[in-house]
Amino acid sequence: MKRPSRAALAAAAALAVLLPAAPPALADSNDPPPSQQDVSQAQQRVVGKQRDVAAIQADLAQANDDLNRTGVAAEIAAERYNAASWKLGQAKSDLAAARAAERSATKKATDQRDDMARMLTQSYRSSATLDRMQALTSGDGAEKLMDRYGAVSGAGASMDHTYDQYVATRQAAAKARVTAADAKREAEQLTEMARSTRDAAQQVVAKAQARNDAIAARQSQLMDELAQAQGVSRQLAEQRQAALEAKAQAAHEAELQRQADEQAAQEKAAAEKAAQEKAAQEKADREKTQGSTGGEAGRSDGSDGDGSDEGTSSGDDAGQGETSPTPTPTPTPTPTPTPKPTPKPTPKPTPKPKPAPKPSSGRSVNAMIAFAKAQIGDPYRWAATGPSSWDCSGLTMKAWAAGGKSIPRNSAAQYAAIEHISRSELEPGDLVFWGSSPGGIHHVAIYIGDNEILHAPRTGRDVEIDSIDYWIPPNYFGRVS
Repeated sequence: MKRPSRAALAAAAALAVLLPAAPPALADSNDPPPSQQDVSQAQQRVVGKQRDVAAIQADLAQANDDLNRTGVAAEIAAERYNAASWKLGQAKSDLAAARAAERSATKKATDQRDDMARMLTQSYRSSATLDRMQALTSGDGAEKLMDRYGAVSGAGASMDHTYDQYVATRQAAAKARVTAADAKREAEQLTEMARSTRDAAQQVVAKAQARNDAIAARQSQLMDELAQAQGVSRQLAEQRQAALEAKAQAAHEAELQRQADEQAAQEKAAAEKAAQEKAAQEKADREKTQGSTGGEAGRSDGSDGDGSDEGTSSGDDAGQGETSPTPTPTPTPTPTPTPKPTPKPTPKPTPKPKPAPKPSSGRSVNAMIAFAKAQIGDPYRWAATGPSSWDCSGLTMKAWAAGGKSIPRNSAAQYAAIEHISRSELEPGDLVFWGSSPGGIHHVAIYIGDNEILHAPRTGRDVEIDSIDYWIPPNYFGRVS
């Protein structure tokens, strides 16, 4: 009996998958075997189905990326508004303080002016002319005249002092008025800026929400197509896809962690090499300095010996000849002064290594993380600072307020206000940032340990715990101390 070919077996298997099984009552053993065309079509359908599954999965991955990109655009717009709103709040506080200072200085100047008016009135009533006439008509007029004149002179000096104080206070009041006017103009400008950034953020967020809804609908459609292509239920298709995405995410995070570890190792090796080279250079400089000082001392000793020999030689020459004239007394040679040793250069102090970042208070960190964890499940909403919805920087600001620390409202200002650290120095309670530059930071999260973060991710997602590399690796790290 001739065995069926492999192609026929494959075709039969494909047809068994693609075609519904015929009821036993309708089976006909006399049906002709599948033709070559039937086999080819069945194989093409199998290959087409596989290609469809891969294409659908690629579309799902693209949809997820679109969601993240849309979320980033909304975050950037929201954080711009948060920054403008925070600056406006600061400007309003400055304006209130300037107006209070203006009121205080104006009141003080008014009080000093009234004091001078009273002093002038009193001085007029007890004028020197009246006092002088009274003194001349009294028995001891001369003595009383001198006493009254001294009192008037003292009152004049006191009035001069009061006037000087009044002038200074009036100038301070004028300066306070200028400061208040400047603060008012700045507050008005920032009010307009906050309004414009709010309107822009509302438009971006509305577009992001519409885009998210469209992507979610597309994802649902793709899952239906995937279930049909795989010949399974929608629930099973979702489970399979979730498992595939989790596996891909784990591989992605592992690769990012490997890169981070490699970078940290390179930075550590570079720092150790730089320290060794610096120590070797400092040692060479010290040895060079010591050798130079020793050479100067040797040359000093040699110059003293040469001076003594020259003195002896000149004395011998003077004693030679046929006629012995009266010997000229040999002059006492002037001793060669011993050169002062070259002072050793003061070695430059070795710069102190950068101190390790001070850890945050354990009690503060525990309170902060406990507050943040209590918000898990609350929805993300741009510009929200609680109590039942949050954006990323609103959550970190309020969480650290629960820990007893005050930080600014928006993510870029938060990074600017705290101590900067590296990824390898991260501890629970530190903040993790995403952005193209310190001024362009658009997202912040709380590091809770074990490469995990707690954050308010984006529109359409709730406050949750994620891997630190849940999408793209963070760019900046900081510690609230």
